[in-house]
Amino acid sequence: MKKRAVSGFLALTMLGSLVVGCQKDTGANTSSGAAAPVPDYDSGELYAQAKFSEEPIYPTYMLRTNETFTEETLAYQWIGEITNIYFKPIPVPLASYDEKLSAIIASGDIPDYQALRSSMVAKQYGPNGVFVNLSERIESGQMPNLKQRLDEGPDDAYVVLKAPDGQIYGAPRIYTYDMLHETFMMRTDLMKEWGYPERFETFDELHEFLKECKEKYPDSTPLGSRWGVQHAFNGFGEMFDGLIDLAYLDPIDKTTWKIGPFTDGFEEMITYMNTLYSEGILDPEWTTCSDEQWKERILNDKFMLTYDYMSSCDELESSGKTRNPSFEFRPVIPPAAGGRMKMGVADTSHRIYQCLKAISTKSQYVEELVRFTDWTYSKEGSDVLNYGKAGETFTYDANGKVVLDADVKTIHNLNGSVDLGKIGVAAEWTSIEPEEMEQLKNLGPNTIAAQKKFREEGAVLASQPSLTFDEETLARKNDLSGPLTTYRDEMMVRFTTGDEPLSNFDKFRETLKSMGVEELLEIYKKTYDQQMAMK
Repeated sequence: MKKRAVSGFLALTMLGSLVVGCQKDTGANTSSGAAAPVPDYDSGELYAQAKFSEEPIYPTYMLRTNETFTEETLAYQWIGEITNIYFKPIPVPLASYDEKLSAIIASGDIPDYQALRSSMVAKQYGPNGVFVNLSERIESGQMPNLKQRLDEGPDDAYVVLKAPDGQIYGAPRIYTYDMLHETFMMRTDLMKEWGYPERFETFDELHEFLKECKEKYPDSTPLGSRWGVQHAFNGFGEMFDGLIDLAYLDPIDKTTWKIGPFTDGFEEMITYMNTLYSEGILDPEWTTCSDEQWKERILNDKFMLTYDYMSSCDELESSGKTRNPSFEFRPVIPPAAGGRMKMGVADTSHRIYQCLKAISTKSQYVEELVRFTDWTYSKEGSDVLNYGKAGETFTYDANGKVVLDADVKTIHNLNGSVDLGKIGVAAEWTSIEPEEMEQLKNLGPNTIAAQKKFREEGAVLASQPSLTFDEETLARKNDLSGPLTTYRDEMMVRFTTGDEPLSNFDKFRETLKSMGVEELLEIYKKTYDQQMAMK
């Protein structure tokens, strides 16, 4: 990497000497198995076709982040040098983003470019003329890279993006592989030390291990969680032959819509959690534990089992080894209850991930931003948004593979001096999430090994469909789901702690019926059927 202050920026007048050469991207997907051409760093042609304006332009870009980005942030300067589009970022803290977005849309003063964290915003306001119709651009051939990515995506790639009028108003983040997010992680060093198998075949076996953890570490509460009620129950719900959702498509048969609390598995899960709580195995603060408390308790022999992002295991294990060289904390394929599931699974998201980029119809830079957005789905554009700038933060090896600079901070290089997120790379920009990027930057060796094992053994949960509700249906859905979700969450906690007797489970279900849960299920089912008819 060229040595320079991370907070500085490269002057436009230096562009000719700083831009290095590699292959030009034509929009063709290089993941088909064909060898990628080796970049030519002496040609001076890198990004030569990525100028989307004859003169520099300065569109505004509102994004959701707790970082402080300005037009002088390095990644914004790099993007400007490459594309002639010098974005003026409007960073909005995560906690206040939805409120800010609503106020801006109501005012009509929409930034030129918008990072949306929910497709529902694009689907709601696009048909009203707020965002540019991308379907027209795709169909007319103006966005060939995006079209190719969607064509190569899942069967419902177009369907999940369409607004009620059948048009697409936001460009999504696309995973090119099944990214496994959450599963159970355990103290595998204790499992080995005490003679337990590599994984537990039943929840009874897991229970025995947790009881031994409590016996040998009396001050521990071996099962802990963070991020509130739903996160605490989600993992166990998935393993007990169902989900906790009030309306979901069965991830096994993929045809039947179900109400989580009405399944046998839901009641079995609550009974299991109640037992763990009564034995002091489940952390009494499992629904309120903060990130800091969660990490501290894992590292100090208080939590031996948790359900969380498997990508966190490598950092946790590395930190734990500073105190205990034998410390291991790794993803383990969990057990499963019920007659249909042979093993537990890891959670995964839809490959068409609902983080979108939208263009304001009032922008004076619509054409340039359409071309820029399509470029982000090319190999060249994707590499810039994921890794920075060739010759600055990464290079290509002889096979055309990305090699990060030795100064770049990653899970593999925690002492690196350049944090790509801090200089604006990938911060609400990313359009393509390739597995190579995750392995280079975010996934440690234990996580990579676990993802491979889960996939090989089929321990992957099918993602739920992403539904588009028309305005009237959405309003009714929200009227029903808000009170129902609150009641379900309260009762899950009360049943677990014993404040509500388990004998009242039928009464709980009857109350859900009286609150309209069956109508909610029909809304989901009808909307899904309508969307499938659009394929």
